[in-house]
Amino acid sequence: MSVEHHLKSIFAYRFAEKFKNKRYAYLDINSYDSNKIPSVGRLISDLSRIVNFYKDKSNNPIHHYVKKYNDVPIWIMVEFLDFGKLCAMIKNSKRSIQNKICKDLMTFIHENVGDLNEHFTPEIMISFIENIHELRNVCAHNNRLLDFRCKADSRYFSALHLKYNIEDKNSRRYAYSVFVSMQCFLSPTEFKILSNSIRKRLNLLKKHLNSIDIQEILNLLKFPNEWLTQPRLKQ
Repeated sequence: MSVEHHLKSIFAYRFAEKFKNKRYAYLDINSYDSNKIPSVGRLISDLSRIVNFYKDKSNNPIHHYVKKYNDVPIWIMVEFLDFGKLCAMIKNSKRSIQNKICKDLMTFIHENVGDLNEHFTPEIMISFIENIHELRNVCAHNNRLLDFRCKADSRYFSALHLKYNIEDKNSRRYAYSVFVSMQCFLSPTEFKILSNSIRKRLNLLKKHLNSIDIQEILNLLKFPNEWLTQPRLKQ
């Protein structure tokens, strides 16, 4: 998943930058937000289990780095994390790291949305990531996507949401809102490919529907009525 790939790369770079030459920095409670000790403790336990599981198994990067350097760099470690653990690391990181991640993501946002008159804050970023993670889990486990709602509304980001006629009072728990938010984590080409792929699959599904209209499905996903009839985006 491209969103996950970009976040892993950006986070690993910024975390390594903050904790240069510190072995296993991600296993040190002082590397995280001091106001989130309980969740940080659980996170460190999870990360420690991953290192311990792979260090004694041959033919993997963790085993190699532990044996040769007695350390596993963060850019190696992130490749062994699922999206949930990555989200937890970002959420529990120090504010300075979160701010730099937001700044790095501004390249995608400017390219997809245009000039901004507001800040893309860590709170907005984390709320987007959490809802992307929830939606990803539903799809990965073949659970019911129709009428699926995330646990919470994502934060309102007017520079993005107003472009899609999503107002602050509107719910931002559904698939369409999550889809829109992915522009903050993807290049324009990647987002266009995603959009065109969804449109292609829905049109294919439309040809095989008998008992329900495709518009009902779009409504349950909270996609706009005219979305499916819009032309493909030029990639």
